[in-house]
Amino acid sequence: MNKLMKTKAAPVLGDLLPYIHFESEKGLLWLKDGSATTTYRITPKSSLSMTGDELEMLRSSLSETLNQLPEGGMLQFYFVRERTHEQSDQAARAWSTEHFNRDVNFEDSSTGDLFTSKSEQVRSRWGDGSLFQSKIYLTLRLPPEIDGSYGHRNGPLSFITSLKSKKEKKVPRNIESETLALSQSLKLGLESQGFEVSSPNSKELVDFIFRFLNPERAKSMGTALMRDSEFLSESLALTDLVESRDGLSLGGTHIKIGSLKSYPESSTPALMTGFACECESFFLVYTILSLSQAKEKERLSRKQRLATGMAGGNHVRNLQAESQLQDIEDTLSAMISSGEKLFASSLHLMTSSESEAGTKTTFNRLLECGERLGGGCQWFEETVGAYPVFFGILPFAPTFLIRPKRLLSQNVSDFLPVYGIGPGHREASALFETPYQSLIGYSLFERSPSGNGIVLGESGSGKSTLVCGLLLGANAGASPRAPAGFVIDVGNSFKRSILYLGGASIDLSPENGITLNPFDLEVDQQRPDPEKVKFLTALFDEILGDAGNLSKLERALLETEILLFYESQSEWTFSNFKKHLEHSESIELKRLSKLLSLWCKPHPYGLLFDGSTNIDLGAPHIHFELKGCQRYPDLLRVAMLAVMEVIRRKIKERFPRRSFAIVDEAHTIIRPSGDGRTNSSARWVDDCFRQMRKFGSSAIAITQTAKDLKSDEIGDGILANAPNRFILKQRGDEKTLKEDLKLNPKELKEVFSLTQLRGSFSEFYLQSESIRGVFLYRPTPLELWLSTTHPPDLILLKRETDNHPNMDLRMLMKFMAETYPHGAPDNIGGTA
Repeated sequence: MNKLMKTKAAPVLGDLLPYIHFESEKGLLWLKDGSATTTYRITPKSSLSMTGDELEMLRSSLSETLNQLPEGGMLQFYFVRERTHEQSDQAARAWSTEHFNRDVNFEDSSTGDLFTSKSEQVRSRWGDGSLFQSKIYLTLRLPPEIDGSYGHRNGPLSFITSLKSKKEKKVPRNIESETLALSQSLKLGLESQGFEVSSPNSKELVDFIFRFLNPERAKSMGTALMRDSEFLSESLALTDLVESRDGLSLGGTHIKIGSLKSYPESSTPALMTGFACECESFFLVYTILSLSQAKEKERLSRKQRLATGMAGGNHVRNLQAESQLQDIEDTLSAMISSGEKLFASSLHLMTSSESEAGTKTTFNRLLECGERLGGGCQWFEETVGAYPVFFGILPFAPTFLIRPKRLLSQNVSDFLPVYGIGPGHREASALFETPYQSLIGYSLFERSPSGNGIVLGESGSGKSTLVCGLLLGANAGASPRAPAGFVIDVGNSFKRSILYLGGASIDLSPENGITLNPFDLEVDQQRPDPEKVKFLTALFDEILGDAGNLSKLERALLETEILLFYESQSEWTFSNFKKHLEHSESIELKRLSKLLSLWCKPHPYGLLFDGSTNIDLGAPHIHFELKGCQRYPDLLRVAMLAVMEVIRRKIKERFPRRSFAIVDEAHTIIRPSGDGRTNSSARWVDDCFRQMRKFGSSAIAITQTAKDLKSDEIGDGILANAPNRFILKQRGDEKTLKEDLKLNPKELKEVFSLTQLRGSFSEFYLQSESIRGVFLYRPTPLELWLSTTHPPDLILLKRETDNHPNMDLRMLMKFMAETYPHGAPDNIGGTA
């Protein structure tokens, strides 16, 4: 038996759709009933890390925003959950736009390999269907001048008959002005609550309607091809809408629609977050209508009197009437004393697929998710009612409600589907994954007072791999904002990454024959600026001072002699400065010259600092390895200061181009000396975090716990000037995380629940100005081998380096990435 009951051919469907045309300049979509709608894109808000108090505040502010809606006004929230691909993934497109340049041949560059490897990784994730994204459209519609009803009795044909003969009717201007004014007010209200609100262009909205109405054609055509027709509806309706006993279909695409039958007994803020984590594609449509409050109060008063009569008397009490009476009284009290408004609302779920069985399986899973909203919540599948519901949930055209329920504004705000997470930053120098199975673009600089950051995590948690990922990701492809990397390292964690990017690695050790002259000036500079003089004075504090401090007199004399030395000498070295001091008439300076001899050749420390610099500091990236200085505490402090001065000069030379100043194992620099000496290096790092913003650059400190970045000498200057905080797997330091980083109890619980899978991913908690929550860094195989410090990986890397002596670093890294994409096998043993 033929199951088909009705068939609507494309022209008929076009007649039934409500769309007339877009007025692109004003962002208005005109409908056949004489009304106009405006639509915004809302970036979803992550609620996973919000405390109960924060959620209550959000609920309250959302309720106030909803209360702006005048009587008869309608809002439609269109929550779209979809699998992404190369054309649709907003985060990946932002990242690709940031890094791709058609004029650059990526095959000839290591940065091109970084771009290609990340692109291949993302395509693989798209291919296995594991990446989704959530989009939210908010549409506002005010009632037209023509009197109409919005109840479920009015189907999709209710307004068309009377308007067919009145196509030339002019719409009064107040509809346009009122709609635009109210939409702007709503936008400002949402932005004040931290939502990012944007106005999509008419092409985006038309294409969305086209894909909604023509799912099969959209796969081949991509976007709508507008025809020269009278109404927009007729241009977009290119597929037959078929109604059967089992539901609807658009061409060969099966559609399932579910409706909320009964709301849960109670509601909580961010109730709809669960839908944002579902690994399915669907539409969730929440439509609300602002009712006449006077009529609603009158209606409730009548029901109150009726319920009072039924619940009273000397006979058997009507318990249901008593319950209704209490509900009515509570509702009236909320409306009168709390300023709550009553809305009519409807909530519908729609999913589609070419496979009828697949559509049903997905649909049933989503209904189960919907019924987990709370006790008493019930959904049901639309069958014969699917046809009017379909027209009631058309995108950007809320003209009537199907199966409406009355709710107070506070409860309405709980059911708003505005949760999830958006694509992140537009600059998107790096890509992370979210708990919502989506990609998010991230930049240290976007919407941030500075690009500074701190990275915390226990040993082996992936700190250096994550920071290498930030540096490598920012340099992938041909980004115009690619930063230089200047790294202070202890253990060569960043050496391969810097060399791979075409930089230089400098192992500062007296035994290596390297000389770094602290007297060097900036390019084209003949006299030291005040910053250089202060640096040299601080350096001599360490070298010549008792317990790391010169007296005020000694410091004043030295500053004067430094300036005279630059004027009288052409070769500026420690040996020549020692001779300069020896010829001074000051007894203090002559005494200091004798102490300085320990830092001149042939003494061991002089091998590192006395003489002309014999290393190339002109490389685009520089890695300073200081492990060889750790054996000599006096030397380490001076080496730190000398390296930091080089980094300061290089960053200043590059400005306005960006730079990253990365300090690994920062606690070794910041902690107190232990011998009573002042720690000049700690003050330098503190100053670096305070001043890096002036050069459009970023200082990044890496250590194990937050308390490592605090000391009596510098206070909390580093923490206060690091708006980007990356927290990896932790075991302790709860007090500092709570008091200094201001993590709430929910965030602390998440931090101490972070996980990692070595060779695959590391979870981290991100706290920044605009993005907050748990994310996942998944390095590409190439990024993994450039940054790993895992001993078995290093053993295997050395073995393969010895086996392939003719391979340069780029070839070796490609070989390791292709052969061992997840790092060394478990059976690799020994020590590195």
